[in-house]
Amino acid sequence: FDSYGIIRDIMQNHLMQVLTLVAMEAPASLQAEDVRDEKVKVLKQIRPIDSKDCVVGQYDGYQDDPDIQRLNQQKGYESRCPTFAVVVLYLDN
Repeated sequence: FDSYGIIRDIMQNHLMQVLTLVAMEAPASLQAEDVRDEKVKVLKQIRPIDSKDCVVGQYDGYQDDPDIQRLNQQKGYESRCPTFAVVVLYLDN
């Protein structure tokens, strides 16, 4: 997790899938291509993200994990991996 963080793991993959499924119009059919096309329409309707609509942080105790402490020793500095993120998205749908 430390090499990719919450944004790439959860937000970019899982939450965007949920967002597109919830916000999409009903597809012409349940064929994969029709569902994909509707999901892409949702993604294209997301406004550019403004940094004032984002919060990134690290949960207390993350640095206490033995695996993270070992990584910190190897790197020579404490992990800056985000473990918490909030982004406000606006859809022009």
